[in-house]
Amino acid sequence: EGPKTSYVPDPTVFPSTKLRETLDMGKIPEDLKEEAWRMLEKHEKAFGFDGRLGNVATEAKIRTMEGTDPISQPMYSTSPEKRKVIDEQLDKWFEQGVIEPSKSPWGAPVVIVYRNGKPRF
Repeated sequence: EGPKTSYVPDPTVFPSTKLRETLDMGKIPEDLKEEAWRMLEKHEKAFGFDGRLGNVATEAKIRTMEGTDPISQPMYSTSPEKRKVIDEQLDKWFEQGVIEPSKSPWGAPVVIVYRNGKPRF
C-alpha cells in the first residue's frame, strides 16, 4: 500500500457510520465523550479516519514579527533512497493539490524518519 497519501478514496463516500467503531475515546471522562463525538461527527472530513487525508477548506497564514528577516535553510544531504522517497511523495502531494509551488523566501528542509519500517516526513 504506500504512504497514506497514495490512497485516493472516492471523495463522495465518507465512512461516518463507522466513526464510533473506528475510534477509541480512551479515558475521556464520560460527561465529555458525547460532546467529543458531536464535534468529531460535525467535522468528520477534517480528519483522516479511513486512511485518507483530512480536508479543511481554509488558507493558513503564518505571522512573523515585524522586521524579521526570512530564514531559508538548504536541504540536508541525504541518501539516494531517501531522496527518492522525498521526490515521489512531493510529486504525489502536488498531483493531489495537497501542496502548491511557493516562491516564499522562507524555507526549511524535510527530514525522513523510518517508523515501523516505513518512511515518514
